Amino acid sequence: MKPFADIQDRLAALSELKYVDEDWGQLDGEGRSPAVKFPCVLIDCSNITASQAGEHVMLDTISVVVRVADLRLSNSSAQAPHGQKEKHYRLFEIIAKVISALHGWSGDPQAYGRLRRISMQRERRGDGVRLYELTFQCTMVNNTAKTRRHTINMTPL
Repeated sequence: MKPFADIQDRLAALSELKYVDEDWGQLDGEGRSPAVKFPCVLIDCSNITASQAGEHVMLDTISVVVRVADLRLSNSSAQAPHGQKEKHYRLFEIIAKVISALHGWSGDPQAYGRLRRISMQRERRGDGVRLYELTFQCTMVNNTAKTRRHTINMTPL
């Protein structure tokens, strides 16, 4: 689907990210080595809702989940050296750049509408991976079921 390739290209341009791909479960299952380089972004479609626009044309509202992850390798306590805390909080700077890159953007306005961020939540893990899930939505016109009218020329009998 076009929005996903565009989103991947847009986020791959962020120099802070070491890995940008479709989410096929690379971070699922704690206790095994993730198949990514950190910090990373994984992109997936979580839901598509459709509404009628007439003549079998649908308006699809697509929910795109962007998972931003990094390894927790530095101390964030109040007593930690300033440099360690800065490294720890770089994930939030990356998240802000991802939001800035995607919110209000469309890679192809003729194909789909602008992305809107609708939520952000943290996924707690025990393996040192810090993971935040951002959900964006966009709308796309879907003509795949549009009625096609064919003219048949008939010769009178």
